[in-house]
Amino acid sequence: ADLLTELEMVLYNGTVVTASEERHSDLFWASRGGGGGNGIVTSLTYKVVQAPQKATEANPKFTQLVLYFTDKREAFKRLQHYLYNGEASYKLGGNAGNSPKNILSMTLTYLGSWEDAINALRDARLLDTSILSSESNESRILSNYIEICGDENGPCSEAENGVPPYGVEARDYFSYVEMEGRVICIYTKSEPSWTSRTPDLCADLDLDDKYCYPFKGIFGPSKELNCDSPVVLERLLHVSGDPNSFMNTGGAATNFTFSLNGLLLPPLEDSTIERLAELHVPFFHFGHGAPGLVRADATALPWRKSGILTGEISDDAINALLEDKAFKKDANKLQGYYNYMSPDIPNWRRFYFNQNWERLVQVKGMYDPLNVFGKPITAEIPTQLEPPKKKGFFKRFLAIFCIRKGRSEL
Repeated sequence: ADLLTELEMVLYNGTVVTASEERHSDLFWASRGGGGGNGIVTSLTYKVVQAPQKATEANPKFTQLVLYFTDKREAFKRLQHYLYNGEASYKLGGNAGNSPKNILSMTLTYLGSWEDAINALRDARLLDTSILSSESNESRILSNYIEICGDENGPCSEAENGVPPYGVEARDYFSYVEMEGRVICIYTKSEPSWTSRTPDLCADLDLDDKYCYPFKGIFGPSKELNCDSPVVLERLLHVSGDPNSFMNTGGAATNFTFSLNGLLLPPLEDSTIERLAELHVPFFHFGHGAPGLVRADATALPWRKSGILTGEISDDAINALLEDKAFKKDANKLQGYYNYMSPDIPNWRRFYFNQNWERLVQVKGMYDPLNVFGKPITAEIPTQLEPPKKKGFFKRFLAIFCIRKGRSEL
């Protein structure tokens, strides 16, 4: 939303407006992080951010990493410190899946080559062998699909590659699309119910069997993709772009239940971070960097200094957070990200929107006074507002839909 420069919206009465910093600026403000509910967006215009440097064979631009830790508490502490204090931390993204298992895995992305990423993580003290898992596979580095160390090229070493011998995987690419292609490839295997794939992914993608390997997981035997093959990634990305392909239809086992997640964490005391690690709280995303440079009132999203987004969080973890000096035992100070909204939060207005709530209500009253687009957990119309008496607005509203669908009849 911070890159949005303009939007077109159909209002409750059929009026089409263009909102930007210069026109309908209050609607533009509310549409960036405010939860919607003011109209139907029909067009969005974004500014394009120039990549900081051109990728070359000597300097690939995007790196995907996986780190494995046995010391979860120390890994979480060091990660938080780096996100908020590291000079180049804005280049780092990813998540930390904190399962009850002994090993913590962090899946990261870095804007730069694998050497740049390794240097940054070393500065963050996340590559100390004292906290990395020696029980995981040997470290492995690939650059543009070519193996640098690990597996068949001999072990990685800090002396030769600057890479610890275990606990680290890194792969760099010339494009963000390729890097995301590998992420998609991994999730297609680990979360099979997210798509309507069959046990034979090579057949699904019309690929030769040499690009797959036999695998036996919790869903039974299958043929899984070699995610380090450029042929596989190219084909997978092509199929993923087809809205009717198996990649874009959920499997029969897809189930979602509501649970409290999506808390945004400001800088916490070390003891709190350690406790969250012990309670297996996952970090879904890192929201630091560029979002933190935007004022809290510049858009409807208020939480600009909170760099970590949690996954599902237990009552024990909530209580641990409330003991932190950032919250001072006041549950009303907890912060949430609207994309992960839960219907069971009594103080959801402040939880998601903080001081911006009152302005969102006023904007709602201006642009949707009859609450045509009202829905749960969005701004309500002001209680003191008397709905306008406009005749025929439903007919005009329906006309907009007919026009958009190429129909002229009402």
